[in-house]
Amino acid sequence: MSDIGALALVKFEYTDKSDWKIRPGLITAEYLNDYQIGFISKEVDKYINEATSIVIGNEDLASGRLKTKSIIRAHKTFWTEKRLCKRVGSLKREVTEKVLRLNIKYITGNYYELAHKPLSFVPGKSPVPVSGRVYGPEDMQNIIDAGLDFWLTTNDS
Repeated sequence: MSDIGALALVKFEYTDKSDWKIRPGLITAEYLNDYQIGFISKEVDKYINEATSIVIGNEDLASGRLKTKSIIRAHKTFWTEKRLCKRVGSLKREVTEKVLRLNIKYITGNYYELAHKPLSFVPGKSPVPVSGRVYGPEDMQNIIDAGLDFWLTTNDS
């Protein structure tokens, strides 16, 4: 059985690596003996405007309890060993799905920037195609989102 969607107490290291503390995190993926953990913060006002963040409360939990309204920062993740995590609850399935979709959307945007973003145009040097595909990161994100719903079509002509 998958632990994706579980809330766990996890050892988080400070950004400057000076120390660490135990914090809640969301298990967003698992591979062999490791979990990918999504960062959960009680600083809702600080992160509320991030496109990849979701506010959660106790009404969003299938089990367990939060001390206060919190925010999941879907893009802020790290991998750790399963043995270092203590499961303390779980999100409802639909909330977990929303978090995972935000993470996938963020990663898809990064992939577009790396693999598909047009290079800067240099007059007299850059080729000017007479035809071709025109798309941006939103188009790639939408096609991935449709695939996650398995909304696929075929052309029979």
